[in-house]
Amino acid sequence: MPTTPLLSWDTIHVGAVQWTESRDRIPCDIPRGVELRAEPATRSEPVLVPERPWEAGGLSSAQVMFDAGLYRMWYAAKGAGKRETHALCYAESDDGLIWRRPDLGLNDWQGSAANNIAYAGPEAASACVLRDPHAPPESRYRVMSFTAWFEGEAGERLDADEGHRRLDVQNAAQPGEEVLPVRIEGKMVGLNSSDGLRWTPIPEPLLDEWHDTHNICAWCPDRGKYVAYLRGFYAGRRAISYAETDDFTAWPPSELIHHQTPADAPDVSLYSNCYTRYPGVAGTHLMFPAVYHQATDTVDVELAVSIDGKRWSRHAGQPIVPLADTDASIYAEPELLRFPDEGKFRLLCHTGKAYHNEWYIETLRERAKESCYQWAEWEEDRLAGIHAEGDGEFTITQRPCGDQLFANFRAEPGGWVLFELVDRLVWPPLRCKGLPGHCFQDMQPLTGDHKAHLVSWETGADLSDLRGRDVAVRVRLHKATLYSITFAGADAPANGEDPRFPV
Repeated sequence: MPTTPLLSWDTIHVGAVQWTESRDRIPCDIPRGVELRAEPATRSEPVLVPERPWEAGGLSSAQVMFDAGLYRMWYAAKGAGKRETHALCYAESDDGLIWRRPDLGLNDWQGSAANNIAYAGPEAASACVLRDPHAPPESRYRVMSFTAWFEGEAGERLDADEGHRRLDVQNAAQPGEEVLPVRIEGKMVGLNSSDGLRWTPIPEPLLDEWHDTHNICAWCPDRGKYVAYLRGFYAGRRAISYAETDDFTAWPPSELIHHQTPADAPDVSLYSNCYTRYPGVAGTHLMFPAVYHQATDTVDVELAVSIDGKRWSRHAGQPIVPLADTDASIYAEPELLRFPDEGKFRLLCHTGKAYHNEWYIETLRERAKESCYQWAEWEEDRLAGIHAEGDGEFTITQRPCGDQLFANFRAEPGGWVLFELVDRLVWPPLRCKGLPGHCFQDMQPLTGDHKAHLVSWETGADLSDLRGRDVAVRVRLHKATLYSITFAGADAPANGEDPRFPV
């Protein structure tokens, strides 16, 4: 069932103007009276909170996937203490709501292996887990992560206590005062596993670059390559960079792909990126970047969309996962998952009570323990939509027609939506008429709030005579938002297996 989510202008026909000999303008499918709106998520109750001793320092980055009939979560936890220890922990769930921490028996914690620690070490702090169907069995699961260390003289490794001591002295030193050398170095490293639980380090670094956040790696079927979305820097601000490779163990230098724009406030930079794919829609790439508001030291989440994974449009200034009054930060964690039995999308979020820069004040680090994981939730296929406050019109670019057309929309009181099918969009511009029997005037306005409303004209809802032909969909709406359309049976005859689209 090919669904077209209306997340950006990428799927909307740009339109043009036709001129008459008397120099009158005739608009041809030009969008008017509409805007893109991100749909703010609702937040679930916490699904995982720090409960075990190895989580006493708080939770941080995480990842969830549906794998082998289970929801599987890998998450980073810190132990308590002045210099925290880091662990990559594992949890699993049958429904995504109730999670269990299995005793893996793989790693020692204070004399006992009765814990859910899959890997211990600095690499665990920002690990991204990839299930790799193209790798040999011993590398079926991979990790990309960042690790950092202190150096004195070039190549001289310092332990964490000495590194922090020298850094504190250096920051407090007066001009001209001699101090011992110290600098921080970092690289991207990797791990391999056959089952996602038992991990072996990859001997050589994956990438000799500094990317100190939750970097996301994935297999991109569109490009036939491994891709990585990484912490970058642009004009002194945090930004998002990108790399791709045929060989997971060797990555080329990254390139910057997204940063702050004039639509952003002047104090904004982009923290972690939370790259993921749109569930069930090929060729639609998403990021849920953590937007760092440096004036308030807070972090919330916005939505970015791409049709190629490299060029992005972002709903700047529209938090899609807003902060609650009691939160200081919220970070989205991949993957975006569809829960069809409940009609929901869910995206795991790591929520914290501590402001970002409180970490630098040792007496305030206790607040970092006040963290949890909870779901950001949306109604299915309602991440964003095209909204008209008054009268609006736009045209969705051509795509194969199906047996029936379903619309996912919400109309406010007094609002409505109309649809018209067009079999061609031509150049030079020409206002092509709607297909007979499938024009605006051939249907009654649709009202209310519906996730899968069957579109019907006076001739009925059956479009099987048009199935496989490329058609554009014109939309008129008033005080309404259209989130997506679905052509049931566009790829195969509709069979009624999806309960959203009864045949």
